[in-house]
Amino acid sequence: MLFRSSGQLVVTGGNVTTTGQFTASNNVTAYSDARLKEDVREIQDALLKVRRMRGVTFSYKDTGRAGAGVIAQDMREVLPEVVYEDEDGYLHVAYGNIVSVLIEAIKELEARVCYLEQRR
Repeated sequence: MLFRSSGQLVVTGGNVTTTGQFTASNNVTAYSDARLKEDVREIQDALLKVRRMRGVTFSYKDTGRAGAGVIAQDMREVLPEVVYEDEDGYLHVAYGNIVSVLIEAIKELEARVCYLEQRR
């Protein structure tokens, strides 16, 4: 772990974990540069994947605080690429990575709408 004079915290070779809430006063980003990727393919049947997703509300067992999201076990069946298992066996969801499926699903819906509008 390294603190730069700019106030930037740099962690290499590991994960950062917090048991509390994480708040950023600016953007939270992830590497997405094409130069870092290979075997890039558009997501097929995105609307079907979205239909299989289940958004839920719930209460956290430890605090009773209300929450909203998805269940990682459910998401692993639909989109295993966004689910990660930690060393204790708990599952985590990379929520930001779900956006790519939503983008493609919207495009599929838009194509359907255009087709139906042309048939009028």
